[in-house]
Amino acid sequence: MKFLLTKARKLFSDIKNAINTAPPRIQLFFIVNLLKLTSYVVDWLASLLNFQPLSTVSSIILILWLGAMLIIALPQTDALLTAIQHWLKPVWRISITILAIVISIETLAIGAIYISGITAHTSQPSTAHTIIDAFTYSDATALTIQAADNLLDGKNPYAYANIITALESSPEAYEKLTPLRTGSFANSFPYPTEEKLKTVWLSTITNPNVIPSEIESKFSYPAGAFLLLVPLKALGINDLRVTLIILLIPTLLYTVMKTPSHKRWYLIFGILLSVELWNTFFASDTRLLYLPFILTSWLLAQKHSWLSAILMGIAIATKQNAWFFLPFYFILIWQTTGRHIALRSIAITLSVFIITNAPFIVADPKLWLSSIMAPMTDKLFPMGNGLISLVTSGLVPLNSSTLFSLLEMLAFVGGIIWYVRYARHYPHTGPLLAVIPIFFAWRSLWGYFYFVDIILLAAILNQEQCHAPKPLI
Repeated sequence: MKFLLTKARKLFSDIKNAINTAPPRIQLFFIVNLLKLTSYVVDWLASLLNFQPLSTVSSIILILWLGAMLIIALPQTDALLTAIQHWLKPVWRISITILAIVISIETLAIGAIYISGITAHTSQPSTAHTIIDAFTYSDATALTIQAADNLLDGKNPYAYANIITALESSPEAYEKLTPLRTGSFANSFPYPTEEKLKTVWLSTITNPNVIPSEIESKFSYPAGAFLLLVPLKALGINDLRVTLIILLIPTLLYTVMKTPSHKRWYLIFGILLSVELWNTFFASDTRLLYLPFILTSWLLAQKHSWLSAILMGIAIATKQNAWFFLPFYFILIWQTTGRHIALRSIAITLSVFIITNAPFIVADPKLWLSSIMAPMTDKLFPMGNGLISLVTSGLVPLNSSTLFSLLEMLAFVGGIIWYVRYARHYPHTGPLLAVIPIFFAWRSLWGYFYFVDIILLAAILNQEQCHAPKPLI
């Protein structure tokens, strides 16, 4: 008992010391993370209350958060914030306290709801039902699990994707569908009504073999998304969260242990207080599959380029979100370790992607390409928390994705050009520049921004020696 009390006192002392000695931009990181949480809550309220103008408020808060993250990525921010330490410190303490309370309350509330027996199929609408519904499989998760099952059955996952059977034909599953702007939904802008979605779904589940044109049913991710699930599925483990635990926990532990000892608590705080990280985990969201590989690849880029390139290859072979990181990743390597290592890293990364997807490319190249390009080529409805909220809220009457695609491309190219010039001096801006273009996309879902802050925090705490800051203009 005395040993345990001694350990507990030391643990408490270490935490208190970390809180008291946190660098200014680490303090700012947690302060502005309240912005991200606020944006997330406002967006949830917009959905719950079916009041889309709130999503525009969420978008404004989101862009403020992204801007603050860019400031935090700059090394000179610590010096600039020193002058306001007298108010920054108390605000940082209040911020981590609020985040800890939110995490605790949410965990207890969700646990209580599940224990009480409330399920996502509750017949009476309620806040509890809405919360639980958020933690049931999305269509993307259901299709990924189905793809793994199809592969184990000797079927081509891309050829046998069927969202109707993947969602088990539940009458309430229409809430999890991705509708397309075709058929009876062609004129349903900016989004089909719940009644229309339900009508199409109820008529569909009577004949699961016939998929209506109004519903996205393609498995639209690279092969790594289901290949990561196959080993455990083969052992009879069907809960996706087990796969996520196996991938995520060792990665986070390694990242914490790699971080210098006097900085570790800040990364632990960042992980434990990430509402989005744990919500995504409990919801079995497949967006979490690529985080371990992006995170470790970025941290290992300069010292272990071979392993880093392999991990980046797995990331891009798993989710298209990782593709946005590629140019910034290669620029970072080129600028900090040289052209030879950068070219080798490119070759390794692309080789991993090709090898992972090769069997399915060979089996049916047209099907594979149309499947993984579906998020870019299919007639999807606008959705998200970026600039598109101006359309979904009805403030801007625009029903074409062309302008948004152009803005997204301009932001992406502009970010690449800027990073080519400044990567040596501001290396940690790379992950943020990778996700900022998505703010301008036709579909800029919250999940596309979720984890960039953890990558940024880990990069700052593990930062290599970089060149002296360079003027930004």
